[in-house]
Amino acid sequence: MRPMTGALLAAITLLGACGLTGPANTAAPRAADDAIVEMTNDLQFAPAVLTISAGSTVAFSNGSLLDHTVHGNPVAAAHPQDVALPEGAAPFQARVPAGQIYRHAFNTPGTYRYYCDPHHGLGMKGTIIVTAR
Repeated sequence: MRPMTGALLAAITLLGACGLTGPANTAAPRAADDAIVEMTNDLQFAPAVLTISAGSTVAFSNGSLLDHTVHGNPVAAAHPQDVALPEGAAPFQARVPAGQIYRHAFNTPGTYRYYCDPHHGLGMKGTIIVTAR
């Protein structure tokens, strides 16, 4: 077995020091955010089910190492069976690079179902239940 080269050992040490939990530059949620949905390295929305009041703003925070999407637009969905909006609700859709946040205001009461495009097949789906104020 050959010993590790200095460059390889330095790279492994650097990665260990940085951690594998996600980008260090994740934008902080704003005070105006009523709820946060984390996009994880485990390819999950956390929480998977969230209940909020109408008019609330949700921050979809990508603290993982991967880019994710939030796809709640049934017209443009590759998997429309996994997208649902209450009647009259505005569709939403965004690419959320690692370390970034996407915000959406949910104004219409009802159930919203959405998913992550690149990780749909791995079960990355979420539900937001919006109650009347």
